[in-house]
Amino acid sequence: MPTRRYRLLRLALAALIAGLATTSVGLPFLVQSTKDAIKRTTTHDVAWNGANGRQEFHSLHLAALRYEEMNPEIRQTQISLALDIARSRLETWRSGAFAAFIKTDPALVDHFTKVETHFKTVADALSHNEKPGSIDAASEAMDKLMPSVKKLASAAYAHDAGEVARNYSRLNFLQKTQQVTIAALIFFGFSLLYFLSWQNRRLQHANDAEKAIAAKNAFLASHDVLTSLPNRATVNTLVEELVAQAGSGAVIMVDLDGFKPINDVLGHAAGDALLISVSRRLERFASAVPGAATGRLGGDEFVVLLGGIDLACDALAAGEQLIQLIQAPHELGNHHVRVNASAGVALSGRSIHCGELMARADLALAAAKAEGRGRAVMFEDSMMRSATARAALEADLNSSDFWREIEPSFQPIIDLTNGNIVGCEALARWTHPLRGMVSPAEFIPVAEQSGRIIDIGQVMLTKACAAGMTMPEPIMVSVNVSAAQLLRTNFLECVAESLAQTGLPARRLKLEITESVTIGERARIVGLLQDLRAMGVSVSLDDFGTGYSSMSYLRDLPFDELKIDRSFVVSIESDRQARAVVQTIIALAHNLDLRVVAEGIETYEQAMLLTAMGCARGQGYYLGRPGSAIALAKAINARNHPARVDRLIA
Repeated sequence: MPTRRYRLLRLALAALIAGLATTSVGLPFLVQSTKDAIKRTTTHDVAWNGANGRQEFHSLHLAALRYEEMNPEIRQTQISLALDIARSRLETWRSGAFAAFIKTDPALVDHFTKVETHFKTVADALSHNEKPGSIDAASEAMDKLMPSVKKLASAAYAHDAGEVARNYSRLNFLQKTQQVTIAALIFFGFSLLYFLSWQNRRLQHANDAEKAIAAKNAFLASHDVLTSLPNRATVNTLVEELVAQAGSGAVIMVDLDGFKPINDVLGHAAGDALLISVSRRLERFASAVPGAATGRLGGDEFVVLLGGIDLACDALAAGEQLIQLIQAPHELGNHHVRVNASAGVALSGRSIHCGELMARADLALAAAKAEGRGRAVMFEDSMMRSATARAALEADLNSSDFWREIEPSFQPIIDLTNGNIVGCEALARWTHPLRGMVSPAEFIPVAEQSGRIIDIGQVMLTKACAAGMTMPEPIMVSVNVSAAQLLRTNFLECVAESLAQTGLPARRLKLEITESVTIGERARIVGLLQDLRAMGVSVSLDDFGTGYSSMSYLRDLPFDELKIDRSFVVSIESDRQARAVVQTIIALAHNLDLRVVAEGIETYEQAMLLTAMGCARGQGYYLGRPGSAIALAKAINARNHPARVDRLIA
């Protein structure tokens, strides 16, 4: 519709301009036509010529009649003058407008011919007036000439009278046409002025709308679409201003804890409403503090900037206040939702640039989450050193040849009832060309975050299967599998390839997964574990009791074994609650027909207690330290001899 309306407006404008141009061009023509009509009306050549000719021929006739009465001295002069005048008039009748008038009617042509013929007779007679009878001949010829002259003069007068009437009628028409044209010109002129004025208003309106759109686009470019808070780019600018203008200040980076479950359970609309509610609270906080500002960095991460703060305790207190502000219930439609938050705090200074200040706050936020969430943590220099070291380690991981540098070390799994080695867990060991031996606790978390854990996991799987072939039946090899590996679309093919490549039977391979793997994509995990068991591979739930497991997971997921986390085992000698938890896990595993393995056994007493509780298998430094496949094979030959009596000799 707008396009059609503007097309009609353009056509209207074109019509106005065409009308104005037409009337502008036609008006001079009408004016000239009017002038010509007026001139024709006031100028009557034909009638005047005819009337004067009649008078002049009449004068010649009188002169011929009064010839005898004239004074002989002036008679010849008057006769000659009258002839010359009549001759001249006759010449004017032969040309110009009068000649054209005569040609309009054959009768007039006949009369003019008679005038010429009789005038010649008159002229010859008067030129030879001394001859006897010449004057009579002239008078007789004039008598014949004058009726034709009168006819011509009368017709000329009638012709001009009609022409005058026609000219007046035409003049009247031209005057009216000119008036209409002038009126049309005025109308088109005013219409064009009105249209241009209207168009100018429309252009002004469009310009205002364009400015509003530009302002809106500028706002959207610098602010978050959902919450209307300044976005990351604008926050960086604000931080630069904070660093440049204020001698002191603080950046508080805030991240919501447990935001994803709200999105998953209540839906993304509720999640968006929660983010908006948190944003409004942060805005109110910032508006109450002079020089403060807030923004959204993305996702569920926000930032608050405070100027004029130079004490760490004040900045930390502000971070705690923000957390308490966010923790208050949020009304999301029919739901009242509580959400926790963590905060990282960093103090600014003139020697700290914007990027470094934001990085410090981000590191402090990561530390707050690592320390249990729901708290505010102040940045410390050690965090930057750790981050730098972590980045260097990640760079070394990315450039390493894992097939050459990663080797499995095998820790035995012991049958606590007889001391036999029934299996082993393959633990990754990284020997870097420059770093030397790197602890798994150091590089595995970095590998998981960088994605290199997939490559490391595949190397470990293949090498562990190959080492398993050097061990006697029925020793099983356990390999830890990360969530990133398990969720790969070709994980089953990778396992099958490693088994086929090394020749290890599937029944001798056990994959250990942590409880965190069971969070999300539950149906897919169930199907994958079922496919692994169908291949003959066993599945163990590692670090049980420290994550998110519930009875429904144990009921639905096809596990073969539970491994009790070492954090419970180390306390069973002195902590009654820890013993109760371990006893419950063992009973649960038995009721579900699952094998149970206790990790982290460090003492003889722990081994005895676990055996008494019904835990048949265990691993730990007391039972056997990690070593090479060759060392493990020797230990198997030594420990699994039927004649050996001591059950728990490491």
